[in-house]
Amino acid sequence: MRKFWLVFAVVVCIMTGMAISYLTVPKENGQLESFDAIIVIGCPTADDGTLSPMQKARVLEGVKEFSAGKAKHLIFSGGASNNHSIESQVMAQAAAEMGVPNEAVFLDQEANNTLGNIFFSHLIMTGKGWNSAEVISSQNHLPRLGVILALYNFSWQTHAAPWPPNINPLIKFLYYGREVAATTVVRWFGFRSNDLVPF
Repeated sequence: MRKFWLVFAVVVCIMTGMAISYLTVPKENGQLESFDAIIVIGCPTADDGTLSPMQKARVLEGVKEFSAGKAKHLIFSGGASNNHSIESQVMAQAAAEMGVPNEAVFLDQEANNTLGNIFFSHLIMTGKGWNSAEVISSQNHLPRLGVILALYNFSWQTHAAPWPPNINPLIKFLYYGREVAATTVVRWFGFRSNDLVPF
């Protein structure tokens, strides 16, 4: 019985530490009202190559922020990470159908993970001389984004897209669980030498 309680205490401590690591990531490194660009983080398309519900939620939020004047440029980030459809192209097409002019849209078609999303979007920003960005993704994804964004020297702020309507609560729970684990790993152990990080 003593061994059980010892194991239980260790598990509780680890889980508490993971929760703290996830919940205490900064959401911004400055308090800006407007930005040079809005970065919309990609996620997999539907199997048939069309906009997935999660993508649609992120694009809608990006277009909403663009229309509200938060930035004059939209960067859609994402390559063909899970299938042959390039995420950024699918999202940009949806944004165009919502009325966003083509000249305001820039594509990162290389990224296949969150590190790549920021790395390649930052390359676009550097090439254009932009120094600030609002970064849009799903709520559960923002802490890990914050850890990655803190590696960069531009001004940033994360912004949550709403969950797709009627999302299964179990799926939502699993999404959060995955991000708690992934965020904890990078906060506790850092990044690998071959990761796309700015050093």
